[in-house]
Amino acid sequence: MHGILKFDTSAGPATVLATPPRELQCFTVMKPVEMTKETKKPRQDPTKGKEIINEGYPDQPINISHDLPGHVREAVLGLLKRHKHIFVWTPTDIVGVDRKVIEHKLAIKLGKKEVKQKKRVQGGDRNRVINAEVAKLAKAGIIREAVFPTWIANPVMVRKQEGSWRMCIDFSDLNKACPKDCYPLSEIDQKVESLQGFRLKCFLDAYNGYHQILMSEQDEEKTAFYTDHGTFCYTKMPFGLKNTGATYQRLVDLVFAKQIGRNIEVYVDDMVIKSSHENKMLQDIEETFRTLERVKMKLNPAKCTFGVEEGQFLGYCVTKQGIQPSPVKVDEFMEIQPLGTLRDAQGLNGKLTALSRFISKSADKAMPLFNTLKGCIEKNKVQWTVAAKEALQKIKEALRKLPTLILLKPESSGRLAKWAIELREHDIRYRPRTSIKGQALADFLLESPNEGNSAKERIWAVEEVPTNDCSWTLYIDGASNREGSGAGLILNSPEGEEVTYALRFDFHASNNEVEYEALLAGLRLAKQMGVKAVTTLTDSRLAAKQINRSFEARGQRMERYVRMVRQLIQSFKQFTIKQIPRSENKRADTLRKLASTCFDHLSKKVLVEVLRERSIDERQINTLTTTGPTWMTPFMEYLQRGVLPDDHSEARKIRIKAPSYALINGELYRKGFTAPWLKCID
Repeated sequence: MHGILKFDTSAGPATVLATPPRELQCFTVMKPVEMTKETKKPRQDPTKGKEIINEGYPDQPINISHDLPGHVREAVLGLLKRHKHIFVWTPTDIVGVDRKVIEHKLAIKLGKKEVKQKKRVQGGDRNRVINAEVAKLAKAGIIREAVFPTWIANPVMVRKQEGSWRMCIDFSDLNKACPKDCYPLSEIDQKVESLQGFRLKCFLDAYNGYHQILMSEQDEEKTAFYTDHGTFCYTKMPFGLKNTGATYQRLVDLVFAKQIGRNIEVYVDDMVIKSSHENKMLQDIEETFRTLERVKMKLNPAKCTFGVEEGQFLGYCVTKQGIQPSPVKVDEFMEIQPLGTLRDAQGLNGKLTALSRFISKSADKAMPLFNTLKGCIEKNKVQWTVAAKEALQKIKEALRKLPTLILLKPESSGRLAKWAIELREHDIRYRPRTSIKGQALADFLLESPNEGNSAKERIWAVEEVPTNDCSWTLYIDGASNREGSGAGLILNSPEGEEVTYALRFDFHASNNEVEYEALLAGLRLAKQMGVKAVTTLTDSRLAAKQINRSFEARGQRMERYVRMVRQLIQSFKQFTIKQIPRSENKRADTLRKLASTCFDHLSKKVLVEVLRERSIDERQINTLTTTGPTWMTPFMEYLQRGVLPDDHSEARKIRIKAPSYALINGELYRKGFTAPWLKCID
């Protein structure tokens, strides 16, 4: 019930520790391995065996692990040859996923004005690359000429690391006009961790994945861009558009819904088939290929590897022992020199984030470095300090001996992973069952009494209820939760008549305070109805015991509640309070639940009141003294003594209206058609 328990013994204080609940995530750290560039051994290439599966394209072999047994390797080769149409050998092989499955829609916000950017002049080299890229995309059917476009953007050329150019489109104006698709992407860590426990893996890559999803026909020309040969638009989903990642993730989650978590993991256009043994791997590949054929998705033969035990996935190196950082990323970080530009500082921050999970106490080691990077970004100027230089050197030393992490989560594999991915859209997360709470145990004991133990019964029955046919019975229940606080009251007369009453509190209160508010409201209701004897039934042991002085009230607020209840009890000739099991208080509990959430749908027979403040809060009361007769005086005189005004017309009015009024405890009330008695005031 609790994490730790301490108590006194004859030998001194003793401590009992509870069994801790299972952690959501555990790290098993293997012995560090030397990772220095000078001493580390060259990694064995598990994909050294390359095979040609399409005789028409001998320059495009596919990687099949050389470590597989001969007969298994031949079976994989035969399987790939039978399904060679799954791969893209030329750009024209891209057919695109059927529109019935999915298509990308822009959903431009209403009222947004179309934007036609001013045409930018491109340099000689850039212009030649643009024309060549446009010709290639047009031949593949990815773009077409746009005749009357309403949105037009410009191509932007970005230089790659090897020196070549990449053509991008400036969709910034179009993206601003589109709402964000909140479809969640999967967690990379979870995807990588779920590969643990599967010996064989097949790494697949979709060929130009985004270009395999068709654009909505009415949105095609909105993706238009300038070229020297006219304006062109995309018929298939381009890179750079807003929500493209969400659209692709929605596609793969839909297509591989029956396989994710069982024999495949997918993150956007990266896929991994995971299998425990060779025969299962052949079955999993066959099943995956059938799924791809059904939706007309194509793979890139140059980036597919089959039957390996380790490989790169989402920036991590998945090995037999566990998860290691990508050697390429480690080498890049080891070669970092003192920063010279703001761009270098931003690049360093990104590289450090990718490797931080493998470095012990990475935040402590990198704090001087973070402070320097923060100053560089805020001042837009690089100031390389001595502390930052030392921090960078410490991190490099830590990277020379990186551990292998084996991350274990209850939803890492199998059906739990599948459900975790599907339910993440609704913000539902898997959590293992923790230890039972003390309140749950108390509720269980309350609901399951030991009938043979009279001591148990005496705990419930705070005071014996005397037999009295004139006593009214008051059931109360109150509780507080995240949605609000509420209480339910049921007042039964000796004749069997019933008054139901629901309360909602517009102030924050604890469960015990709400119970007292319910008790006070019930007693006030009984007093107003002229009840002289009340038997109160509640499932709150604390309230019953404190009112009967068996328990002591602690805290100023609880003392004031107890004092106010005892004062109100003096209004009755007979009062009894008794604790009952929660199962016998279900009707009041139902009213409490309705009032604490929403009471718009309650029947008119249920009286509903909203309390704005606590009953114990002091109120400033201004006493009004009535001087002379008021409009109520003639009615009170007539109802009390039968005296009418001397004026004949006024007397006639009083006589006609008097049946709608009544004197209750010396106060004048007026009867409403659908409402209870209304108190008259001047």
